[in-house]
Amino acid sequence: MFDQVDKDIKKIFKVSVLLLVVGIIVGIVTLRMEIYFGLTIGSIVSIINAYMLYVAIYNLVQYGVGGKKQMHLEYTKRLGITSVGLLLVIYVSKMFFPTMILNNAFGAIVGIFNFKISMYIVKFIKFKRKES
Repeated sequence: MFDQVDKDIKKIFKVSVLLLVVGIIVGIVTLRMEIYFGLTIGSIVSIINAYMLYVAIYNLVQYGVGGKKQMHLEYTKRLGITSVGLLLVIYVSKMFFPTMILNNAFGAIVGIFNFKISMYIVKFIKFKRKES
């Protein structure tokens, strides 16, 4: 299934993983908890949600499986995964880093936008190459 993916979507997934790795490295080097913990969890949630969305759309388009009810169910699953990711960050922060709860939650929220940021980066690079 993933071999039939448009090359732009593959680039977006690669950039998302690259941003995740860079975030982990920068967080460890700077010893910033909100970067290497919150951003990492948020980025993982973002990549999982994007993949689940891709699979749902692929099944709907290729096989006609699902429909309106199935898409609502998939949306609810993705929303649940996002909620569990944020709650995990808050719960672990509350247990081990009580002074960093808000910072870690903010890092996780920024990480949740990882896939969207990757889309903008890929489109910007594509635009700059076309412009040159």
